[in-house]
Amino acid sequence: ILAENSSDLEAFDVEDDAVPYVILVVGVNGVGKTTTIGKLASQFKDGGLKVLIGAADTFRAAAIEQLENWAKKNNNGFIAGKSNQDPASVAYQATEAFGKKNYDFLLIDTAGRLSNNTNLINQLIKLKNVISKVNSSFNIETVLVLDGTNGSNMIKQVEIFGNELNVSSLIITKLDGTAKGGALISIANKFEIPISYVGLGESIEDLVIFNSQNFARSILNLEEQK
Repeated sequence: ILAENSSDLEAFDVEDDAVPYVILVVGVNGVGKTTTIGKLASQFKDGGLKVLIGAADTFRAAAIEQLENWAKKNNNGFIAGKSNQDPASVAYQATEAFGKKNYDFLLIDTAGRLSNNTNLINQLIKLKNVISKVNSSFNIETVLVLDGTNGSNMIKQVEIFGNELNVSSLIITKLDGTAKGGALISIANKFEIPISYVGLGESIEDLVIFNSQNFARSILNLEEQK
């Protein structure tokens, strides 16, 4: 089940003549979206790719500051709006800059908590539509970040985000403790959304490409295959 739904963001075609990628990162607050974006940006930069970060979670000043610190550390491009600014307008600014300055990846952070799920999803749909209108030729990937300690609640989150946003891959965080993320089997079986990365700790290197065989063996307390 897991092998049929594994993927990785490094499989994107980023040759010189490739179409640039916009990665819209979604998920509820607290799952590690912002940190994951910083780690991805660092890994992509180390791979020789030009990265722009868009801070569209305008409801959390801490998220904007955290992303700005990541961008400075990695020498990534950075676009942010003002506090409580319409997130779609920030996404528009970031996408325009992305198209003009020959970046390979645009990573956009998004809000994870509004008054209810409907408002949040509608905001994200609007944001995604705005990106498409700036340049319809961009590849737009919607990546859902899940907290591996949330158990079966991850399934509900995939339902909420997946149905409306056409989620193209999953990243699972916080698998460095007792959490094994076994709910991923149910998610993979039910939704058939590729799993791209898993977070195994705090350092940049702890965001690793998902390996279905090693993940399955870890759930059963077996040693990883070499």
